[in-house]
Amino acid sequence: MSSLLQLIFKLIQSSWLYFLAQILVTSSMWRSGFTKLINFNAAVEEMAESGLSPAFFFAALVIFVQLAGTFLVIFGRRWAWLGAGALGVFTIMTIFVIHHFWTYTGVQYDVHLTACLNHLTLIGGLILSAIASVLRYHSDSLVTVTKK
Repeated sequence: MSSLLQLIFKLIQSSWLYFLAQILVTSSMWRSGFTKLINFNAAVEEMAESGLSPAFFFAALVIFVQLAGTFLVIFGRRWAWLGAGALGVFTIMTIFVIHHFWTYTGVQYDVHLTACLNHLTLIGGLILSAIASVLRYHSDSLVTVTKK
């Protein structure tokens, strides 16, 4: 194996790159969670404008899911898959509650379709994050499947 390939594989297996990747894949979530926490009244208004009631409850729930899920992905080690799953489910739900592009026309259709596709991209990253955490922290309990 070439020395460049060895270097790349060593980099891919490094703890710091894994940690950085978890921070990056969750960056929109922790930014949103902290922004909502700091500006809680604006978060309540946002929930009300989205038709979620009681708005106070949903604002608190969104902040909790975003920050707790992010914390688990970044620091949860053996529980990172749970945080990634929670953030993924939350993100899917936002498509149906806020970014239901199929109900819009014109420019609004494009805006919400783009948001939906960005959300699907994030979900893909969260799935990869969950897979990486299982391979990294649960390799001792993985079941080997053999082809007969």
